Amino acid sequence: MSRIRSEVQTGWKLLKTHLLRLLQEVSPREKVCIQVLTRSYNHWCDGIGPLYS
Repeated sequence: MSRIRSEVQTGWKLLKTHLLRLLQEVSPREKVCIQVLTRSYNHWCDGIGPLYS
């Protein structure tokens, strides 16, 4: 079990590093769009979440 957990953690670290590199290559305009979409999504989830609780 410990070996599997270690492999998952290693895979996650590689994915996280890759995503951070991709974000560095994104233009400032794209970063703003991503932030706006993320905020909108979070706001929507906050509003609709209680309906499913």
